[in-house]
Amino acid sequence: ICGEEDGGHHAISACKGLSKTATIRHNNAGSKIVLAIRKGRRGGELVTSDVGLNSRVAADELQAQALVTKRKFTPADILANPTMAQNIPPNMWESLIQTLRDSHSIPDALLYRRVDRRDCYSHIFTIVEIKYCRDTKPEDQWARATEQHQALADSLRGMKGHDETIHCIEVEQVNILLG
Repeated sequence: ICGEEDGGHHAISACKGLSKTATIRHNNAGSKIVLAIRKGRRGGELVTSDVGLNSRVAADELQAQALVTKRKFTPADILANPTMAQNIPPNMWESLIQTLRDSHSIPDALLYRRVDRRDCYSHIFTIVEIKYCRDTKPEDQWARATEQHQALADSLRGMKGHDETIHCIEVEQVNILLG
């Protein structure tokens, strides 16, 4: 299509002629994954999702799932999540909103949960990133997915405005590789 060397990896990740097709494939798969998260046991943890924006999911289904989808995090995303609203200490809200608003990367999905540990309340953010890759070399895409959101993960870990003896912040990343 584009005159470059043909192959599966090129078609999935590099061909400008097929980039729209690859994006649609990514968004369709991502929309299904996010809806499965929303309907599953961790559904209440979903803060926001960027993958497969509204065009791939019927508006009524979006409404029914209360699925927040945007290109940038907003205070509304955070406040719409009842788990966050109940568990983020008031003095940590401003730092959290600033961190998410200033983020340079938007993961395909972001989840939040709080775990009460013996020594602290652990605020756990889970970054979800979906990538397509060659079956024979997934390491490159795994590394790209992790590196893509490193600044966001570091910013979340470094948030201020909370008593670090009572509240600790953890960041997990879940990379989903599709072939």
